[in-house]
Amino acid sequence: MTNEFENMLYLFSCAAQNIAPDINRSYDIPLIKKYAVDNRVWPVIVIGAQKWENDNLKISDSAVALEVYHNLLRTVKLAEVIKKLENNGISCCILKGQTLAKLYAEPFSRISSDIDIYIDSQDEKKSCKILAENGFEILERAFGSHHIKCISEVYGRIELHTEYFDKVIAELWFSDLGCFSNQKIQFDFENIQCSTLNITEGLIFNFLHFIKHYISGLVTVRQLMDNLLYLKAYKNEINYEKLNYILHKLHYHKFLLICIGFGIKYFHFNEADFVYEVPKEYNSLILNLAEDFLVSAGNNDSMLYHEYGKTKYISKHKKGFYRIYHFTKNSGGMRRNVVVSNKTMKEKYPILNRYPLLYPFCFLMRATVGVWKVFFSKNHASRKEIKRLKLIKDFGL
Repeated sequence: MTNEFENMLYLFSCAAQNIAPDINRSYDIPLIKKYAVDNRVWPVIVIGAQKWENDNLKISDSAVALEVYHNLLRTVKLAEVIKKLENNGISCCILKGQTLAKLYAEPFSRISSDIDIYIDSQDEKKSCKILAENGFEILERAFGSHHIKCISEVYGRIELHTEYFDKVIAELWFSDLGCFSNQKIQFDFENIQCSTLNITEGLIFNFLHFIKHYISGLVTVRQLMDNLLYLKAYKNEINYEKLNYILHKLHYHKFLLICIGFGIKYFHFNEADFVYEVPKEYNSLILNLAEDFLVSAGNNDSMLYHEYGKTKYISKHKKGFYRIYHFTKNSGGMRRNVVVSNKTMKEKYPILNRYPLLYPFCFLMRATVGVWKVFFSKNHASRKEIKRLKLIKDFGL
């Protein structure tokens, strides 16, 4: 763990919680910026710094100002989209995003790459039609995916969720526990008024989503901060009986305590902010988590995703072939992947636009590659991946 990475965590925490930073520390701002950008918290620090009376922390960044402006635009558009969906009888439930941003000292400094809206599966086509009429391009839904991506050059990406997680993660990782009910609560943020998950289920979803990214990649310290701010803000409203039942059932309770310990040590939360007590013997694991964030933040890790999935599959089924299971659940099996539309084939093999007679050859090549990937290819873990697999085991995940 480097001093400047720890300083980045410290400044991020100060900005997120509206705390004046220590004026006696020295800060290497360019290096802090590198770490902060990797963890998607640079805008939080830059906006927070405007309040700090410290000459060493006079930070300005015109790119961040533009990001915040676009974030404001996205919020305005989101309010408009939700109103149109609900006026057409479509019930919307906001996930993450604005429900977490409101916990930050400066909500618009928490900038998301997308907006997540949960809808009923029967409203999928109707919702897509409304978004298309409002300037969004609707991307083809991948088989096994739990959401549809809707893209706008101006307003970014909206993801329409019809499930909370994809099939493999919901079934293997999270055991289809039925964590989420129809008991939603009203959510108000700026001009947005709609429902979101109730307090306890919101925490469960956010923490499971964090774990998903911690294992499969693209994790950042911001996702950890999201959960800690949530735990603190709703400390007296959380149903701990339900939360503890879910976490113990999934063997994630130990990891929650490690995360809280991280928050107390590096984000400067107080022990009184949480109902949980972190055992002293977890101190080395808390340091390991910090060092892992230093080297892994923002990286994709498909190998770890599959290794973890394989471990879960074997523990549940004892026998069988994980790759076939994953291929069938998340990719639709051989028929879905080999027998595809002409449009998909031409996107995959642009040469078909000029020489359509090559279609049988491209079809055969696609089928061969698919069979090879499922049955014969081998992924060799790097030293870093082996170390992370051990770390995940040490965390009790």
